[in-house]
Amino acid sequence: MKDWTNRADEPLPERPPLWAGAAKTQITPPVGSVLQSGMTITSTGVLDDLYSTALVLDDGATKVALVGNDVIYMEAPMAAAIRARIAEQTGIPGGNVLLNASHTHSGPNICILSPYDVDMEYREWLIRQIADTVARADAALEEGRPLLGQRRQRLRAMQPPQGGQDSPRSAHEAAPQAGRPEAEPVLHLPASPD
Repeated sequence: MKDWTNRADEPLPERPPLWAGAAKTQITPPVGSVLQSGMTITSTGVLDDLYSTALVLDDGATKVALVGNDVIYMEAPMAAAIRARIAEQTGIPGGNVLLNASHTHSGPNICILSPYDVDMEYREWLIRQIADTVARADAALEEGRPLLGQRRQRLRAMQPPQGGQDSPRSAHEAAPQAGRPEAEPVLHLPASPD
């Protein structure tokens, strides 16, 4: 395999286009829902909404979905149901779907293996919402292109929470650290319609 990083005089090899689509759906349960907090606690309000986000990538030969969900975890039967619904709606095989849970303890109890009450109506709704998020990302596919970009970090220092909310103390952009690359490959993707 050639080392393309040290061959400035040679063009990069042609690659097929990479298509990408993104979508985001709010999945916050109703106030009064049982939370997955390690004990039976019900929600009394909403500080921050919960979301399901999806990124679908397609190189013309293989299509994959990367799905992030603000839930504590998903047991195998729920993950299988989500993957089956995604496959039915988009044609993306279940084996090409990566499901991620943010592991929030402030989210709803959705796991039937839990010793606590599960709102099965919400759980079934959630399965549909996650699959619909992937379907919307799939429908939003646009051609992306690899870019070489300047590496920047956004830093945000936080004060201790006051009144249950975080408040920013300062924000600034930082230059790359010594010994770190000043430019790194990135993929320019279409912006999410949400």
